[in-house]
Amino acid sequence: MIGIMYAYYTHQNQKNVIGGKISKAKTFWLGYAMFHYFILPWWILIYVSEDEISTIILYSILGIFYFRMLFQMLLMFVTRNWSPPLGMAYNIIASLIITSLLIYFTGSKDLPIYYRIIIAYISIIILILLTDTYYAKRFYELVGHETKGEKAIWFASDDEKFAHINRITQRNNVIFILLSLVLLLLIL
Repeated sequence: MIGIMYAYYTHQNQKNVIGGKISKAKTFWLGYAMFHYFILPWWILIYVSEDEISTIILYSILGIFYFRMLFQMLLMFVTRNWSPPLGMAYNIIASLIITSLLIYFTGSKDLPIYYRIIIAYISIIILILLTDTYYAKRFYELVGHETKGEKAIWFASDDEKFAHINRITQRNNVIFILLSLVLLLLIL
């Protein structure tokens, strides 16, 4: 995953690439979120594959993120009409759906270890979605409708106007890594 994000960072920071340049903090955040949206659920599925409820929950979460990926890529690369408020709205709706899954899981008092893994995973996903919504709001305040068209900007770069959001992202990256280490310790 680190190699993929390094390649993405290198590619994105070339001249005249759609989406604009991206900072290291934002590249890390993007890779972190993608790992939790698209890779980690499959790993957890292997661990809980014998539990039907866990499997349904994880496939539901995967469906939410695959739908978003397709929808967002269409708006970014085809119609070039992506806007942070769309991402923020999707994050909030996804958070509500995933929170309802978390409430379902926490209804039982005697939870097997794999339910605790699902609860920890869902909790991190909700935090990622809410944090990403905050980032999108701050980004939108700085760039407005510059996220649309041929010269769209989709990322906070190392430009000075993004310095504050990059510092927050860098700090949060450390916090989220620690949270994920706890989850990985539950799995192992």
